Amino acid sequence: MGNEWRIRPMTLLAVAAGLVGSSNPAKIRQALEDFQEFSGVMKDYNPSLSKSNHDALSAEDFGLARYRAEGGIELVNPLTQ
Repeated sequence: MGNEWRIRPMTLLAVAAGLVGSSNPAKIRQALEDFQEFSGVMKDYNPSLSKSNHDALSAEDFGLARYRAEGGIELVNPLTQ
């Protein structure tokens, strides 16, 4: 994964600032809320953000896994159960 998780949020901010031609936080927030799609590290967002949802990930996007001694990965405790 490298540094991609750090770059994606900055990319979103840069694109939003470029779209509105400003560094005004209110204008950038509006541009972020108006994005329809964005490909992230963990999933594709459609819509990416909205006025009522500024969280990119939810509990359904996470889970706990472990490596099995015989090989493979096992889902241990999905947060959505």
